[in-house]
Amino acid sequence: MFGEDAEAGQGGQVALLEGCMNSIKRIAIAELIITYYIIYNPCHIYAQLQGDRELIKMVAMKHKGNYDSIMTWSAKVMMENSFSVTEKGVINHIKREVHVEFKSDRVQDKYFYKSVRYNETITINDQNSGNTDQLYEGAVVIGDIYYKLIPYYPKKSGGELYRPGLIILQKADVQHADFSPEFDPYMYFKMNAQEEVYSRMMFLYDYSSHAGLTGWSVAKKNNYIIITWEQGSSINRHVFDINKGSNLVEESGETENVSVQRIYDYVKIGSVWVPHKTYSKNNNKQDGKYHIRKTTWSEHALNREIPDSVYAFSQLGLKSGDLIRDARTGINFPYDESADLKKSVKPGRFWTTAAVLGLGGAALLIALLGLWLRRRKRRRADHAMA
Repeated sequence: MFGEDAEAGQGGQVALLEGCMNSIKRIAIAELIITYYIIYNPCHIYAQLQGDRELIKMVAMKHKGNYDSIMTWSAKVMMENSFSVTEKGVINHIKREVHVEFKSDRVQDKYFYKSVRYNETITINDQNSGNTDQLYEGAVVIGDIYYKLIPYYPKKSGGELYRPGLIILQKADVQHADFSPEFDPYMYFKMNAQEEVYSRMMFLYDYSSHAGLTGWSVAKKNNYIIITWEQGSSINRHVFDINKGSNLVEESGETENVSVQRIYDYVKIGSVWVPHKTYSKNNNKQDGKYHIRKTTWSEHALNREIPDSVYAFSQLGLKSGDLIRDARTGINFPYDESADLKKSVKPGRFWTTAAVLGLGGAALLIALLGLWLRRRKRRRADHAMA
């Protein structure tokens, strides 16, 4: 997605940063519009549930127990993305292989990921073209601050070198969805990759006896709990496996225009179930456009100490002098690799404080100048009267 933009080089990084974030927001908004009507339309909740409501509570509690057991987590993920885009009326089919490595500390609220796109194949009118240049993306997240790596090529096939950069954002401004470029391993534990299972299930449980709309049902088949909503041509289905941490193993939604499907498999690491293989597909029935993502997970490590050095920007490939832009203040500054970790991972706080102090100092100076002018004018008036 960002291949053409990344080629702009260091000189166009600021514009590239804004373009990246706009692309992310457009993807997230498009998926939210689709999935809202398929799965999350809140008016669907207020229905009289058919079936044993205690099954819903069981799913909620078991899922929460498994999910809350993850204190720290690291793994590697191989992703295969296939999707279609239309350019000048012609459908292009694109396939990409992306390798991801992540480390997460939920106790300290820290997260790191780095992804590398290794191969890209574009098919237009049955003609294939390839791209083997490696495209790097990633982020460091500390608390509510999101430090996003500008997607960049370390080296192009022509031999040019490109330096990375960073943009500082509020975490709340970065949206994660099935097919967004931002990688969040925890979305594979969520309904529609968006909403916590526990809160969603308990909400449904609490309103399960509400009279009015119909269409919700819950049933148990062997070790599967199946929750379904049907109305007209719309059908939504969520399948949880109580033998695998009550995690979602299948999720689907379908209307006249759009279909969404997710299939998840899990592996047990110690006593915790985590993703092993996943398949997601979003299909537009009207124009034939689609997006498919397959993932395979390996090298899981759970509840092991993660050193703070993991969250330094140098882990993303930055070196002293690379550009950092604080999108919250509009300030640009160079990265200092020799700075201590606290300064290197939280430069935005320093610059925000500096900006506030600078504005405060300017305001104080103006106020003092005004006071001096008023006193001078008064002294001149007194002298004239004398």
